[in-house]
Formats: sequence, C-alpha cells, structure tokens
Amino acid sequence: MLGATLSDVYKFVTVEEYFNYIKNWQTLKKVSSHQFNDKEQTLVLEFQNSDGSICAMLLQFIQNDTFRVRFNPKKQAKDYTNNNTRALVQDTFTQLKSEAQQGDQQFSISYQDKGTGCELTTKKQENDEAVMKVIVTNDPFKIEVINCEPDGSNFKVWETSLPGILYTPNGNEDYAIIQSVKNRATSKFIGFGEQGGKSLCRNNEQLNYFNFDNMRYRQVYNYGPLDGREPMYHSEPFFIEFNGVPEKDCVTGIYVDNRGQVLMDIGFYNSTRYMIGTRFGDLDYYFFMADDPAELIESFTGIVGRSRLKPRYALGYHQGCYGYEDRGALEWTVRKHRDYQIPLDGLHVDVDVQNKYHTFTIDTNKFPDPKGMFAYLKDQGVKCSTNITPIISRNEPHYTTYTEGLDKGYFVKDKRFFGDLNMNNPEDLNKGYSYQNFDPPGQRSVFFAYDPENNANTGNPYIGEVYYGNDRITGQEMGTPGHYPDFGRQEVRDWWGKQYQYLFDMGLEMVWQDMTTPAIRSRRGDMRGFPFRLLITDDSISGETPKLTPAIKVWNLYSYNLHKATYNGLNKLVYSDQSDKPGQRRTDRNFIVGRGSFTGAHRFAALWTGDNSSTWDFLKMNVAQVLSLGMTGVTICGQDIGGFEQENDEQRWVGPELLIRWVAAGAFLPWFRNHYMRKGRKEFQEIFMYEEWFKQFRGGQLPEPQDLYRAVVPSCKYFIELRYRLLQVFYDAMFENIFNGLPICRPLFLNDPQDKALYNDKISFLNDQFFVRDDILVAPVLDPRSKLTKLARLITGQEELERL
Repeated sequence: MLGATLSDVYKFVTVEEYFNYIKNWQTLKKVSSHQFNDKEQTLVLEFQNSDGSICAMLLQFIQNDTFRVRFNPKKQAKDYTNNNTRALVQDTFTQLKSEAQQGDQQFSISYQDKGTGCELTTKKQENDEAVMKVIVTNDPFKIEVINCEPDGSNFKVWETSLPGILYTPNGNEDYAIIQSVKNRATSKFIGFGEQGGKSLCRNNEQLNYFNFDNMRYRQVYNYGPLDGREPMYHSEPFFIEFNGVPEKDCVTGIYVDNRGQVLMDIGFYNSTRYMIGTRFGDLDYYFFMADDPAELIESFTGIVGRSRLKPRYALGYHQGCYGYEDRGALEWTVRKHRDYQIPLDGLHVDVDVQNKYHTFTIDTNKFPDPKGMFAYLKDQGVKCSTNITPIISRNEPHYTTYTEGLDKGYFVKDKRFFGDLNMNNPEDLNKGYSYQNFDPPGQRSVFFAYDPENNANTGNPYIGEVYYGNDRITGQEMGTPGHYPDFGRQEVRDWWGKQYQYLFDMGLEMVWQDMTTPAIRSRRGDMRGFPFRLLITDDSISGETPKLTPAIKVWNLYSYNLHKATYNGLNKLVYSDQSDKPGQRRTDRNFIVGRGSFTGAHRFAALWTGDNSSTWDFLKMNVAQVLSLGMTGVTICGQDIGGFEQENDEQRWVGPELLIRWVAAGAFLPWFRNHYMRKGRKEFQEIFMYEEWFKQFRGGQLPEPQDLYRAVVPSCKYFIELRYRLLQVFYDAMFENIFNGLPICRPLFLNDPQDKALYNDKISFLNDQFFVRDDILVAPVLDPRSKLTKLARLITGQEELERL
C-alpha cells in the first residue's frame, strides 16, 4: 500500500493515516467573543489562531431542532457565503430556512450571555414551548445540546469533546479539520450510506468517503466487502446516533456537506469519542435532533431533497449482462424469459451495443435496425437501457459527439495545479507527475511520461482512458482513450443532455449511468479517476461564478453534475419526427440508474452499488448496505443480484444456492437486477440457463449437487413472481418517499422505534432483517447452509418467530 502523509496534499489518504496524525494538530481552546444575530438566527463565535489571526465559527439554525456548524481557520464571519452547495435542495441558506420554517414550523430563539459562555433556546412560535437548548462554553470551548421536554425534564443529547475542533494546514490554501464529539457508552451509530461491512451499526469502525472505482470492494486493503474502511463508489456522509440516552426517546444525526474527502472514526481510535474529518474546504455539517428516526430522516431529506417519482417498471425484475454482443443475444434472453414464464421488465445492454466504444452510438452491424429491435423488445413488455459513460472516445475523427465537443471546447482541459511545487526539485517533480493507485506492481504506470501523448498541462483536452479489462479468451484489452465533458459548465450539461436524442428516437427508455467519478485507467490518473492536480470547473456553490479547482478538492462533484445533466437532458427530449407526436416534449417519467455520486444525486437517479462479485460476503452485506442507503434518501438502490464479477478466475457461474438466496433476498429490495460479466468471464447467470446451458453443453447432465441446480428455476421464479404480486406495496412506499423521505426498505427501528432491545442484545437483527414499507417483515437467509434456521424479530419486540 502506498504511504501518504498529510504534507502530501494532493494524495488520497487512508482513514487510519489521517487520524494517526492528530496529536500534533492545533485546537480551538477558547472563545474570544460571541455575537448572536436574531434576524439571521445565527451565532458567531470568534477564536484566535496560534499566529494571532482571528477566525470564526457559525452556528446557523434552520429548524427548532436543526442547526448548521461552519468552521474554517482562515475565515471570519463575513467570509461565509449565503449560497448553498449543490447537495442541498435550495440554492441559498436563506431559502433553505424559509422553506423549512413554513406554517407550524416557525420558531424563535432566546439568547442569554452567561459570561462564561452563552445559551440559545429554540421555542415553538405557536406556544412558546422550548424544544432545544444549545450551550456554548467559552473556556475550554465546547458545545452541548439539550433536549427540552414539556415537563421540564431536560436532558443532554450531544456534547463536543475536549478539544472539540482540531485542525492543521493542508497545503497553502486549505486545512484538514476534525470535529470531535463525546461518545456515550450506550450509543449506537447507524447509517453512513454505501460503505462496506456487514453490520448496520458502525461502532468502533473507521470510514472513508472518497468515490473510487473499487471493483470487488478490495482495491485498497484487499480484505473484501466486509471491510468498512474501503472507499466506495458513492458518498453519503450521514448517520444517526441511537440510544444515547436509553431511558428517553431521542435520536440525533450528523450530515457532513463536503465534496472532497471525508473521514470518520466512530470510537475506533478512542472509544470515548467519535470524530468527523475533512481534508479540503470548510468543516460544514448539520446537526439534527428528533424524537424518533423517521422524524429525523424527514428533516434530513427536507434539506437535501427527495427523489423524483420513478416509473413503476423500475421496481420490476431486470436482467443485465456485459457480453450481449448482438441483437440476437438480446432477443434470445427476452424470449427465454418468456418461454420459462419468468417475469422481466428491464434489459440492460452494456457497451457491447456501441460502435467502437463511442458513447451514444449503436453498432448497426451487430445490432441492425435498432429501432425495430427496441420496438420488438417493447412489444415483449421489456424496457431497455444502455451503458452511458462520460468518456468521449477519440479513436475515430468522424464521431459526431467527439467532433462537436472538440469544436465547442466542451472537454476538460489538461491544466494542472503546480502552485505548491518547485518543479526544479526532483522530489516535487515526482509529486507533480506521478499517479497514486493501488494496482499491483507491473500493472501501474508510475510517471505521466508513460503517456505517449505528452499531454500533461498543455491546455489541450485531457486524455483519459476507460478500461473494461482483458478478454479471457483473446487476451485483448477492451476500452478506449478519450476526453471528458466539463460538466461544471451549464452549456456543457445542456449539450450532453441533447446527445441522448438519437438513442431515445431508436427506442431506448432508460439510462444506465456508469463509470461516473469518472473511472479512468490507472496509467492516466489518480485512484482510477482524474489526476488529483487536474483543474476542473467547480460550480459546487450555487449562485457563484464557476472556478477552476484541483480535482481532488471537489472529487465527488463531477459525478453529481453528470447525473444532473442526464436527468435534465432526458426531461427536455422530444418525440422524433417519425412518431405520432413529432417535436413534442416527452412526458414519460425518466429513469436513470447510476453507479456513484454524492448526496443530492438521489434527486436525479437510482443507485446501484458498483462492481461486486459472486461471493457470500457480498450477499451478507447486501441488506445492511441497502438499508443504510435508504436512510440517506436514496429510494431505489441495490447490488447486482448474483454478482457482476467472478469470485476467482476459475468460477464459470455463480453457485446455485448462492443465486437462489440472492434472488430470494433481492425480491424484497428496491433494485432487483441480475447482472454479470460474460465477456470472457462467466458462462451465464440468467436463471433459465441453469437448465438451458447444461442441456446445450452437457447433454442435460447437471453438476453436483443436482438437487440445488434443479431448484434454481422454480425457486427463483417463485420469488420473482412474489415480487410482482407485492409490487403495489413497493410502489406505494416509493410514492410516499417523495413526501416523507422514508425508504422503501426500512430497518426494524423505523417501524418500531420503541424496541430498545434492537440497540442492545437484539442488535444483530438489524443486519439482515427489514420491513418493506410497514407491511412486510423480511428475514432472508444470507449464509451458505440451505437448512439454516432463521429467527425473525417481530414488530412487538417481545416475541421471536422461528422459521425456515
């Protein structure tokens, strides 16, 4: 593993490396002054840095139980903007407050200067009832939050540690900043989005938010999907603290709004505290308090927005494959599903459909008459998507999207930030031109000179490369070099959206957004993404003029803008001249399923959780991962059923028991897609092929255990049919989400918040059991023993049901 220190500013750091350095960081010791602006409902705290300069922290109240904390050692109060980041649903903080304080949500704040600090108490405007008290102590500096009960039995729910704020210079422009908070012995920390690991509860763990093309979830530490430290494809730094005061009904939550690298230590380094850290930009987080988790999630999604209503077919059963190489393969798989009477709503066609890996094209030699092809599939009741990546191939000079983007200057230009380096110093030169990746030696290009284009820092369009692996049979590398649209510019996003017109004219009905970070071959970028020093257009703050920023500082922004550009583009598409509504805007609800982004992208797209593999570990984590994402506002999300990649080079197909169990569990999760890599890897993964393949190639002779192979078709078909019988429940939950933010699949505590045993001796039930809406209790078997007895926790919390 590559080492990195915090002095290496333009480097990815592991979570343990980050927190190992904090002993030498500066701290905020005492408040030098404080002022409260009643009109703005904002408390300004001023501090003196070690060099004598003054810095400010803002506490800004949004609702009577929600406030925002902002801190940067280089900023005074006037330096903080009123404009919000793109993650939030409103463009300005003023608009956000106004929207949050409608009707009976209006409140007042009483402020008291105590001499040794200050107290702020939020009160309901309708009856002057106290809701929350925030106590700031000047010396030593700390913040406490008190839950105010109507009967006066107030109790503390949150308190910063001593020291509470730690920070250190991170280059000439930024600071790495940590907020440290006291950890109560009874507390359980749940949520955190897409992160790896089997448990819904993340006590004593470390987490790293940094979008990364992490195939098999093992590219940094090599332990696999149950290691929660691995950086994942998608970042949602939001969590809820449960059971902090066991005898009371109260939960608190934290959301960290930072599009760079965010790191968390939940009592791992020191069990008496948890820490949230950022590497670039402000420390900017939101604190939520509520009586129960459903109320808190409603508050959180009120700030970051809620998903748009998806079409009903998105909740059906879908089939995808990297390796459907011609029209016949598509029609064959649909026909076989119909022959076996296996329901199918969606078919996902990978880059096989493209002409020479040209995004937005169709290879009409392999997929002749695409309009007729998609019409036939639609007649069979199947909607189609294709894989759309942000790379625009440069391997063909007459490719229209490429030439248009080039002529209009729409691609990210290759300009690097070297302002902190002395390029005459060999060590600095190495920092400027080497790429950080975790690929094995011999497969990684270390110096940019490897690129024959010598394109670095020329101002020409940046040249990246998408790599789809090597064909197992031919050994041929699959992929293409190319350029990347500069999505931080509005005109580029508009142009991108128009590129979909041809595919939708042909009959495509949904979009599969892949390689979103974007994923770039290691020889051409850092951490399988852009070079960290590459300057990209940064429009991360609403209402501000976009600027050029090193990619690492806004690492999760590019994928967000990609999803937004696609969503808005699809909404503006028109019907073709050959249709019965020529030139009219399409009115269908669009559907996009994307691979990774940042908070707020759920407003535009569903999420699948990247390139998993056919192992029991991925199935074991599937439930907890989906439940965690659901808590962050992501309505439709899930893994590739059966696993996309092989477990190892010898695996030709996923084992029958694993597939049966995965389909059985997936039938009750929001995103229900069987998806695999056939291209020189697996032979098959379609359910019907557990009969068909052996008929064709083995004379009908099944491997052992034959009873399990025979069980695949009827068992999987049963659960898929059950999904369709229950589809209205899923749709109702999806519809309700746009009003209350609650997920389709819910952890047990969302429907039974009074069951305190779930945070104690029954906490293991949270990892693999859940509700669909508040109607169906699901307890799937996730272990490789077909006769395993399963205990299911009932809603009453008093009984257990034993079931097979």
